Amino acid sequence: MELVELLKVFRKHLILIFGLSIFSMVSAICVVWNIEREYAATAKLIVRKSDNLRLGRASVLIGLDSSMSGISVEYVRVIISSDTIAKKVIESLDLLNEPLFTDKKLTYEKMLRKFHKKTEIDDKQYGTLAVKFYSTDPEFAAKVANEIAQQTVDYILQEKLEDSEYLSSKVVAARAELEAIEAKTQQYEEENNIVKINSQLDLHLSSLTQYQRQVVENNATVKGLKRVLESTTNPVLATQTQQKIEELTQLGKVLQSKIDELEARFSSMPEQKREYQEMLRQKAEAVKKLVSLEAMLDMNMTEVDRSAENVKILDRAYATDLPVRPRKILIVMLCTAAGFFLGFFIAVAVEAVRADEEAS
Repeated sequence: MELVELLKVFRKHLILIFGLSIFSMVSAICVVWNIEREYAATAKLIVRKSDNLRLGRASVLIGLDSSMSGISVEYVRVIISSDTIAKKVIESLDLLNEPLFTDKKLTYEKMLRKFHKKTEIDDKQYGTLAVKFYSTDPEFAAKVANEIAQQTVDYILQEKLEDSEYLSSKVVAARAELEAIEAKTQQYEEENNIVKINSQLDLHLSSLTQYQRQVVENNATVKGLKRVLESTTNPVLATQTQQKIEELTQLGKVLQSKIDELEARFSSMPEQKREYQEMLRQKAEAVKKLVSLEAMLDMNMTEVDRSAENVKILDRAYATDLPVRPRKILIVMLCTAAGFFLGFFIAVAVEAVRADEEAS
């Protein structure tokens, strides 16, 4: 049909078109105004990024993962959206007795899914995470959003404390291992009437242990300076820090070459000396392991102190009297428009059928 014909159809069936529009609008009003209003409350977390603690080759020696997790927005987001936090919030607020979860047919798994469906996480603003919870009760929404944020902060701090406890147990085990090796070495010396195979071996061992300790301490210092270099905006301090890193890196290479040289000398000793040297090598490795673990424990305790500042609640959620769902006016407008177009479509269809009948 041409535009003129469509206008004629519109005028002819004006009552039908506007009648359906009004009917759709009234129906939408009756339905929408009976839907419960849903409110949203938002708690905001501030997240300061901290790098992973990378162990490199030392991880093989001390039997830990090659890196220990740092803190980032993605890391905190995963924690917030986990079942662990959901369970902690449900238990803490006794949500099993709240109307949202009192349905007897609701299993625990379905309850968790319902909880996650009511929770929304927004990380659009740099360095922050907004935790939003939806409920028909604005006070309840604010209470749950605040509890999610608090449980997340507590979980991250507790996780870092557990890392420290785990490392402390590793330190205790490494110290016991070193004491056992020392006792075994002493027993060997007494049974074979050997106090020291020779002064040269003792000197080499002392030097080797010292160099290995220096390498561990040097690497820890370099790692700390790199963090300073990444965070500073002072060009003078950045230049001085970079020069110091280069000096320490060169020193590390020198120390490693000396360690390699001493280990090469050990490999050329007679069989009897090698047996005793193996015990001393195990002792040196145990010392290195203990020093590495103690250094890691110190670094992790520093992370524990920083965790309270790295992730904390910036803004607490509060109850609002402005609902976010349903968007009643928009729904009514859409239904009215749908009724209008439906009426117009029916009118066009009726006229098309009538034209076909007249033509036949």
